Amino acid sequence: MIVIMIWALIRIIIPGRAVWLSGAIFIFALLVELSQIIPLADFLKIDSKLIRILMGTSFSVGDILAYLAGCVITLCIDLLVFKRRT
Repeated sequence: MIVIMIWALIRIIIPGRAVWLSGAIFIFALLVELSQIIPLADFLKIDSKLIRILMGTSFSVGDILAYLAGCVITLCIDLLVFKRRT
């Protein structure tokens, strides 16, 4: 769901054809998830629950699959909307 919200916010700024955007968001989400393999919040001794939630503290392959599904959905929406406009 988060990748769809990020995509929607960026699409407000970039209204034209941007098929590359779904891939860029997936790469960003993948990098964020992979960074959670390293317990960065623990290393930096962050105690704030909000910051720990925002940073993420656990790696999950399921999250990557969810990000991929969200990006596929946004790509399909992008392709369908652009196809209707032409």
